Amino acid sequence: MSGVSDAAALWPQIWAKASEYLAAAGIRIIGAIIILVVGLKLIKLLTRFLNRRKSLDKIDPGARSFIGSFLSIALKIVLFLTVAATLGVPTANLIAIIGSAGLAIGLALQGSLRNVAGGLVILITHPFRVGDLIVTDGNPEAFVQEITVIHTVVLTKDNRRIIIPNGSLADSTVINLSAEPQRRVDVEVNVPYSSDTEQVRAVLLDICAGHELILQDPPPFARIISHGESAVVFVVRAWCLTEHYDIVRCDLLELIKREFDRRGISFPFPQLDVHLDPK
Repeated sequence: MSGVSDAAALWPQIWAKASEYLAAAGIRIIGAIIILVVGLKLIKLLTRFLNRRKSLDKIDPGARSFIGSFLSIALKIVLFLTVAATLGVPTANLIAIIGSAGLAIGLALQGSLRNVAGGLVILITHPFRVGDLIVTDGNPEAFVQEITVIHTVVLTKDNRRIIIPNGSLADSTVINLSAEPQRRVDVEVNVPYSSDTEQVRAVLLDICAGHELILQDPPPFARIISHGESAVVFVVRAWCLTEHYDIVRCDLLELIKREFDRRGISFPFPQLDVHLDPK
């Protein structure tokens, strides 16, 4: 009976300790819940505030969305660690686990992370935009159709869809043919050495002056640029709006052929003079 009475005497102490522990744990749990709810609200308000900032309007919408998502995830990780610390969980162990997991994921996704970094560079610096005509290493001229964080989609003039990883795109040379409002059209023309060069030059300039899509400021240019093996080489340089480049180039080639035929200016053929030694 003494054992039973001793156990009965211990119950109040056990209950007191349990009550004290539960009270402390309850306070921690309530505090953690308050921190979690308030923290989530503040993160939501902060990301919404940043999205509405007029100073960020110059950043591409895709970049803003990605930055907002990244910031939200980073703040939620900090909030999770804070809640864990409030509950009495050793945060050092959690940080070590998160760091190890991050390192493992980073090593497994090296290529993807490189593409993400390249995508951020493209979205923030704007070397090109959707709709621009660009030339990249190893690819033909193509219109930018879509820019994502991972890759850029371009569409060639013959309607081929090319997906370029942003990592390689950020490291390559990109020629943006749409960046400037005007482009210069260069066309080379071969004429025989017997041709009247002043007449040829005048015809080329007349063609440029009569074309409605060719700008007269800066003025068109037509001069001899080299002496070839079988011909004198002229170059015509004319400026036009960027969107008219292909039309103007094709028109110049057609008009030069038509006007040369009409005025009796011929196009030379490669020729080879052979001299026989009578001996």
